[in-house]
Amino acid sequence: MQRPSTRWRRRSTVLTSAISAAALAAAALTGCGASGGGDGNGNDAGDSPTTTISPLGELMGWSNESPEESRRKQLQVEQLVAECMREEGWEYTPVDYDAMGRETADPDSELQATDPVAFGEKHGYGVAYYYELYEEENIGTQGGAAMPTMVARGADDPNADYVQGLSASEQEEYNESLYGKPPEAADGSGVGSAIGVAVKPEDQGCYGKSSAVVYPQNEAANDPDVQNRMNDYYENLQDSPEMQAAYEDWAACMAKDVELVGPTGAKVTTPNDMYPYVDGLKYEAMGLEAEAVSSEDLDKSGGEYYTASINADGQGVGWVGEPTKLTEAELEELRTKEIELWKLDHACAVSARIAEIQMEAEQRFVDELVAEFPELSGNDQ
Repeated sequence: MQRPSTRWRRRSTVLTSAISAAALAAAALTGCGASGGGDGNGNDAGDSPTTTISPLGELMGWSNESPEESRRKQLQVEQLVAECMREEGWEYTPVDYDAMGRETADPDSELQATDPVAFGEKHGYGVAYYYELYEEENIGTQGGAAMPTMVARGADDPNADYVQGLSASEQEEYNESLYGKPPEAADGSGVGSAIGVAVKPEDQGCYGKSSAVVYPQNEAANDPDVQNRMNDYYENLQDSPEMQAAYEDWAACMAKDVELVGPTGAKVTTPNDMYPYVDGLKYEAMGLEAEAVSSEDLDKSGGEYYTASINADGQGVGWVGEPTKLTEAELEELRTKEIELWKLDHACAVSARIAEIQMEAEQRFVDELVAEFPELSGNDQ
């Protein structure tokens, strides 16, 4: 299940999360919480991790590997990056991001990646789980709401001291060697606004070149026309008649057991609404109040929102007030409620065949894509 695009703001702290086409394909396949559970035939996949590649993933050369294989390839990329950077005249120490990730004290991150159904049965949507890991310790501090952090280049990066010792111009050259030059926008408006511009691996610095060796991709997928078709597909998937019918079945199934209305009166109508709904339960328990906000409201605000979530239509919920830490009893109540809702969500998603319908829609799209771009399948002779 795809979480909504979320923008968080607390004083000067802002986070924007975006989901790439590849990530969306993985979400449609393996699920996030409830809606992705199943084997594609309407069966519960709770007994084993999901490892099947989606039709689009198979066409594009994406992979869904074991954590061990993923780490092996990541280390191989890092070694190739180090060799490439030395050829460019720089020092570079390979980074073991897997080892660094284990230091973030997220014990079930691997479970969430490899078996989202098992993660859901244990943690629901992860709201209470991530509250304990990341948010609780920051409540009442100047940092405001904390988010699960990705491993970033910084104090733990073995290359940090070397890069900091370079001059500003050298750092710019170093980053260009490592990642390549930022692409220019297709309309010629300059660097920095080139969202959606396809960049060939050889133009993405040592990382791009090294990744292309370890993760060979379908070169035809870099065609801007192909990229645009994929973007359109993912943007419109949720609005297709098949998905809307499945969501109606899901909502009717959920309504048999619970009526879900968001903090500003908006009804929960799809599985995509479940994470923000449970997240709202957490904020209510923390003593915050909800306000309906738009992306414009958020941009004009002076940071008064503790956090805010905005959907693709530019509408959402902002939470105001000073939060208090959840008591053990409140946290346990939230965790119990969250897992109950997840299990109901999961059962209704399987009943409504949401994962299967997503897979069928993706296969139809793949067939159309190959017919329009035969080079994707190598049949352009």
